Amino acid sequence: MDRADGPEVDRVRAEAVTRPLKIDLMFPTKHTKVFSKPRWFFEEKYDGWRLLARKTESGNTFLRTRKGHDVTQLFLDLADPISQLPCRSCVLDGELVARDFTRRVSLAALNERARKSRNRVPGAEGIPVHLMAFDLLECDGVDLRMEPLWARKKHLWGLLVKQADGIRIQYVPHLEEEGKQFWEHVLVSEAEGMVCKRSGSSYRGGKSKKWLKIKPRYLGSATQ
Repeated sequence: MDRADGPEVDRVRAEAVTRPLKIDLMFPTKHTKVFSKPRWFFEEKYDGWRLLARKTESGNTFLRTRKGHDVTQLFLDLADPISQLPCRSCVLDGELVARDFTRRVSLAALNERARKSRNRVPGAEGIPVHLMAFDLLECDGVDLRMEPLWARKKHLWGLLVKQADGIRIQYVPHLEEEGKQFWEHVLVSEAEGMVCKRSGSSYRGGKSKKWLKIKPRYLGSATQ
């Protein structure tokens, strides 16, 4: 038997595919000028918690914050839809949000929901949470982080469009090139800000200048 083949090598190869990825989050750099530019995507920035959502091949779901805290038990109403996504395994990157009584995204509402869940207050799920998914880092054992952003978002859309209930896990849309036009949407909707991303950027951990974040307060009165 060739030493490159055999049950032991097959086992190692299988483990390499199914072993959970060690993921360092990619973060945008603060930017103070609104711009339009080819080969850039512009997305809304939501006021919530950064979240990695993982579905394993065994069907388990794990929700972890930007600091690595496991919050799965606090948001079981989100964990269940993730476990039902039409794939064997996946890792989603996104923003966990909740809405207040006016239906606006509210960090205060999210913190209140987390507090009630942590203290096991009855009816905590009366404040529903949603994952605004903007990236797909792994799917069916394939690490997608070295693929360009436009390809990862295409994979993400293809995955989420097949889900039975598209309420709890929502795809974050983007506008190509027209950042100044998207900024008008940010101002009118009173969103937290926008994130600008190079459409060809791979996913690399740490702060990157290929992802930029702009908020109205960064610009002061010069919001145009």
